[in-house]
Amino acid sequence: MDGNVWFEHGRVGLFTAACEREFFRDALRDMYFQTALQLGLPQWDLTEGAAVRAGRDCMMAAEALPFAAESMDLLLLPHALDDGESCGAVADEAYRVLAAEGRLVLSGFNPHSVWRLLYRIERKPFPCESGGLPFGRLKEAFEAAGFVFERTEWLAGWPLHDTADGGGRQVHGWPATALVYGAVLSKRQAGIRPLDDDYPNVVDGLAFGM
Repeated sequence: MDGNVWFEHGRVGLFTAACEREFFRDALRDMYFQTALQLGLPQWDLTEGAAVRAGRDCMMAAEALPFAAESMDLLLLPHALDDGESCGAVADEAYRVLAAEGRLVLSGFNPHSVWRLLYRIERKPFPCESGGLPFGRLKEAFEAAGFVFERTEWLAGWPLHDTADGGGRQVHGWPATALVYGAVLSKRQAGIRPLDDDYPNVVDGLAFGM
């Protein structure tokens, strides 16, 4: 089943969509940005119209974005990497177009979840045909590109509850129970390298001389 359609039908799909939207809303609540791009699930307006949505406003490939280096403040990737095929290329491209201290917020299906086993037992198609991208592989690719993971959440845990924690977002600390993961990453600006121990402490000298 097409993942885009799956989110719009059935209790699990609708609940998962609600969990993810709440995760993105919470992640963006205190985040400042002027330029934003959303890749994946273009039917979800995650920024109340503030982001360009690929697949709705324009067409582009996530691994070859038509933007200048350091031209974006925010990238949103809801389920844009589930196939896993271009994860490394997308990570490198995201790092290129994001400005220093820019943020990237993403979500994806967890292939190492009890949910996938349940779908197999019931002979139902998993929401993602490829099975999803393992979080460990995703983390490795984005850290290699230069990103820092600020926050990770495991969403839509099994079993579902009628009343989810966190104002609608059902968050579980145990990844094996979660159908979806969400993460907030940042492009850190390079810091200042500390001076060697045998190098004169010029900064302290100037400070005391003032």
